Amino acid sequence: MATKSLFIIAGGLILLWIGLRSVGGYEESTKHLYGGQWEEITCEDGKPTGGKGVHVLSADVACEQVQDDQRGRAPWWILAGIVVTGIGLTQFRKARS
Repeated sequence: MATKSLFIIAGGLILLWIGLRSVGGYEESTKHLYGGQWEEITCEDGKPTGGKGVHVLSADVACEQVQDDQRGRAPWWILAGIVVTGIGLTQFRKARS
């Protein structure tokens, strides 16, 4: 039973890590309209870093939107991580006693 609890705790910590990473934004890819076609670009910290048309305003807007989406999901990831870690810790304490 303690092993199962440790896996639950590990899962909760991973969810927390994802949430904390989402607060600052991480590398992500998105598409933007460039030359009449949708082109894939890579974004890091809300700024375009690679792909066709990274110097165009639409690339900046697309990357900022991706970062805002990540930041919008961050509280939910953090909350889920806290809940899952708490459940795992509670089960671990019960298993140990």
